[in-house]
Amino acid sequence: MKNISSNRDQRGGSLFMSVFLVIFVFSVLQCTALHRIDSTEAKADTSRYYAPIHYHGSYHITQDSARILSKKYIRPSTQFGISDVLQNAYFLTPLSLGGLSFNNSISIYGSSRQDIALRYNTRSFQNIQFGGVNLSQFPLETAENIEVLTGTQAIVLGDNSSGLLINIQEAIHNTSTPFTRLRYAQSSYNFVASEGEFSQNIAKNWNIDAGFRRHVGEGRFANSWIDMWNVYGHLRWTLPRSQWTLSHIFTNYGSGLNGGLSDTTATFSDPINAKIRYADMFGRTFSHDITLSFSQHNSDTTLIQTGSLYFTYGIWNIEKSIELNPSLLDTNRVSSSISRKTGAIYMVQKNLTHSLSVKIGGEAEAQIIDATPYNEAFNESNVALFSLLNFLFSHDITLQPGARLRLYNNKLYTNVGFKAEFILQPFLFGLDASLSSRTPTLTEGLNNRSEQHFLGIAYLKWKNRYHSLHLEIFSRSVSELIIQEPVLRGGTIVGVLSQNNGNRAVLGFSVNGQYSIIENGQLQASIQLQDSKTNSTNDQRLPFLQGMFGGEYTRVFGRSTVKGGLSFRFFSSNYGEIFIPQMQGTITHQHKEDNLIFDGGQAYVGAQLGNAFVQFSMHNLLNAVYWTTSIYPELDRHLRISVNWAFLD
Repeated sequence: MKNISSNRDQRGGSLFMSVFLVIFVFSVLQCTALHRIDSTEAKADTSRYYAPIHYHGSYHITQDSARILSKKYIRPSTQFGISDVLQNAYFLTPLSLGGLSFNNSISIYGSSRQDIALRYNTRSFQNIQFGGVNLSQFPLETAENIEVLTGTQAIVLGDNSSGLLINIQEAIHNTSTPFTRLRYAQSSYNFVASEGEFSQNIAKNWNIDAGFRRHVGEGRFANSWIDMWNVYGHLRWTLPRSQWTLSHIFTNYGSGLNGGLSDTTATFSDPINAKIRYADMFGRTFSHDITLSFSQHNSDTTLIQTGSLYFTYGIWNIEKSIELNPSLLDTNRVSSSISRKTGAIYMVQKNLTHSLSVKIGGEAEAQIIDATPYNEAFNESNVALFSLLNFLFSHDITLQPGARLRLYNNKLYTNVGFKAEFILQPFLFGLDASLSSRTPTLTEGLNNRSEQHFLGIAYLKWKNRYHSLHLEIFSRSVSELIIQEPVLRGGTIVGVLSQNNGNRAVLGFSVNGQYSIIENGQLQASIQLQDSKTNSTNDQRLPFLQGMFGGEYTRVFGRSTVKGGLSFRFFSSNYGEIFIPQMQGTITHQHKEDNLIFDGGQAYVGAQLGNAFVQFSMHNLLNAVYWTTSIYPELDRHLRISVNWAFLD
């Protein structure tokens, strides 16, 4: 009976995939027809250059307050990876594994790693094998913008995204002469990063962009090395009212998986004598991600169509001693899994009236994943339909309801949300409430039920020319919580066992403010309180108190800019959660630091000289011992240097 159900589900997935392919082909024909119409308007049009479409690869939600990070913010810094950029741009809880370019993540509104979703040109990069995504694997240098969506927008436009939905919009270059950008960066423990990018218009309305990224380092503790590189490129074709791009991203990501420090370690500040959990375990991931994206609009841009076809081929390998295998019958040192994913997404945004617009769309995926000692095989489809409405109720009130319907693993899931903003100058009040499902990962076991997340956010914003204030209160409630317990053999964790075993409630409050004390100089302070309970008991997996205080001074001289800053961040005591690298899950931790810990302070100075950026930053100035994920101590005092130079930008 199970096989019959599985075959029926596969046929249903194939049917949905066929429907979306038909829609996509129809849009191609429509785009071609539009080009023919425009080309007959005037003979001169056949030789005209067209500017690239600015919303290509974007969710194009111009009517809301979605946060955007542009490449102008990303490239001048000494940050490495998406998680670094986000925790420096916003007041988020870092979930670091104690090294640069590791599988570092973030927590927002009490979320976990599995609640973060990543997309590129709106196509999914979700990892259903482990949940969430390794943010360090994606080459951030390919980004024109990073769209950071939360609440209703996140759960309607993405799957398993009750924490964050991050969409990377591909880089946009439009130069008739060769554009070249180079970056070199280095830090402690022989960490070196290099990046290069080349772009040029190779013909009328045709552009090619290609680049590479390389990160390598030894790490602070034993078996904490990193060895990663990416090669990427895309070809763009721009028409009068439409645009096409074909992109390919190759990833080779390897790292030592030491599992952090053992509880028997006497000191967390001595990397030589520290005892790590896994001295003989490392992993490597290879992936090819191919994406064909298109965008099209009518003459007055009241109707916008976007979409992508994509294919991913990935290999995940983990090598370890035989004693660390989950089963005693398994005598292989290497566990390997191949995954193949084909998908399509199509969206339409229509301005129905001056005050009413709607975004509707659908996506479908078919995915095959091999079985490993940590997960069963997977051969299923994932189909979703979604709609997001934007209604300007009055000059001061905006309403945004939305819903997402998802068919996955032969089960139907519904996400709904509602966002409202009210402007009473000089204040902006907002309310966002969403109800969503987080489906279990393969390592958690598809036999588990999905988690049900309710997230409520209320906020107040005030800003004038020199000052700003942002108050926020949130509440997250999780039912059918999937709790992971360690599988032990002789005191060593060889895996985790997951089951629906309770509920979780997180309540938080935050204040963020900026104050300009002098011209070109400002102070910034943030504080957050959050209380987390699992099965009605304080779990203290996140710091109850977090704070940040800092300042920055900037001077502009023509096309050149010089800036410098200093900041301190502190955390209250917390249990945290232990990260299990072979299954990329977390288990509860029973060790607690009783003292207030802080990051030792960070100071930086940087300059922009034309198209060249240079920045020096000193981290952990006071050489503090701290961590943001249990038993993964952060780096001690270290210097980071970054030089980024663009030619003919």
